[in-house]
Amino acid sequence: MSRVPASARATGQFVAVVVASLALAACGTVRVALAHASGTPSISISVPLSAIACTASNSCLAVGTSSASVGPTSVGEYRLPGGRWAPIAVPSSSSSSIVTGSCRLHDCLLGGAQSSGDLLWTYHADAHTVTSSPVPAGGLGVNAISCDAGRSCAVIDTGAGTSPRLSVTPDGGATWTTPHVIDAAKGDVVTAFACASEFHCLVATTTPTGALNLFATSDGGMSWSLTTTPVTWTALRSLHCRARRCVAVVSSTTGDRFVRTTNFGERWRGVALAHGANAVACTAFATCVVAGLNGTSGAWLGIVHGRTVTSATLQYVPSPLLGVACGSRVCAAVGVTTVLALAP
Repeated sequence: MSRVPASARATGQFVAVVVASLALAACGTVRVALAHASGTPSISISVPLSAIACTASNSCLAVGTSSASVGPTSVGEYRLPGGRWAPIAVPSSSSSSIVTGSCRLHDCLLGGAQSSGDLLWTYHADAHTVTSSPVPAGGLGVNAISCDAGRSCAVIDTGAGTSPRLSVTPDGGATWTTPHVIDAAKGDVVTAFACASEFHCLVATTTPTGALNLFATSDGGMSWSLTTTPVTWTALRSLHCRARRCVAVVSSTTGDRFVRTTNFGERWRGVALAHGANAVACTAFATCVVAGLNGTSGAWLGIVHGRTVTSATLQYVPSPLLGVACGSRVCAAVGVTTVLALAP
């Protein structure tokens, strides 16, 4: 794989074009300026990047892990305010994988699995450090994390009976509540998760037969109910909520879609996406970024403003984008060998 020259890495990895709309009174059309973003090669060619997270204060961290017996087992890099990505030390763990992350104002929780079960790291954005964190008792691996603007985070992991479990921390990950098992989702694969508060959460799963289920709780996971979704939906891959307003990307019988709800999943409205979507994140309810792959298995990034989706022009992004995260102004996306950022 070709590498970007050092000068390009130092100064060309971040290009953001401010999205501007001009309403033409005569015909009612809206022109949206194209967004451009350039990828930066990851700091390690042997450890694939797998997760991205951005604090509300716009500090972004990309991490990856490897089970190879030689070389590093984990890598991390964070975005400096000027746009350059710099290496950051991350914990070393045998047979580990980091698959998900979520942030508060100045820190993030990243999660996955290790040989002993659940794995959690905390990114301290002010100090630019990543440390190992306590985990819920008895988990076999973290599947998804959702944090709010305060100190609360919720984790979905897998328990010994192959059922997803919900655990909540009120203190930034120092302690965890006793996990609540989602019995109705036993054997399902968790595909997306988000909380509007420490009591109100949604979790999407895929059943062993390939069906989509969306479960909701209003009591912190003590009880769960099955939420009705459109019959055309076949999978829900990414989900984010603020209060009762949520966004998601779904697969349907007519293709992938970006969808929104203002009543915590009771009703959804959406727009078709031109390409495949792996993840979504937003700076605001009306401004979101969708990351995924195009029809030739290359990278694709869509900028959503209201009900308009504009494909970004990408450079130096050789493979599909796996994840995306947003702060209040900046979004970042990650592929196995690439990171990029833009201001949607």
